[in-house]
Amino acid sequence: MRTAQKTEFQKKNMQASTLEDFQMLKIVGKGTFGKVFQVIHTRTKKVYAMKCIRKDVVIKNESMDSLKLEKEILYEVNHPFIVGMDYVFSDADRIYFLMDFIEGGELFRHLVKVRRFQHEAAKFMIA
Repeated sequence: MRTAQKTEFQKKNMQASTLEDFQMLKIVGKGTFGKVFQVIHTRTKKVYAMKCIRKDVVIKNESMDSLKLEKEILYEVNHPFIVGMDYVFSDADRIYFLMDFIEGGELFRHLVKVRRFQHEAAKFMIA
């Protein structure tokens, strides 16, 4: 794991941490901008999803505004049914979002797979 320059953000109620406080467990996804890993906080033992975003790809795709908006939304979310984010780190090459780890993957990935959810499945997810 790389050495982060600093903690960019952390939730108000979270103890200060560095990127080195997280141990990678496994890769759980790959996307256009980077990879997502399942990690564990070595002190608290809380499991997180760590989204590693390549800065060069974000800049190349002119997606900086979208990334900033994603960070702001995830950081402000405080709801039991919506994934929130506890930490943001960066180094020279990447930005790291540390979010609650939820088993099962992204909703969008499942939607792409089936194209349209059955009525019962949609009702379940909305509930």
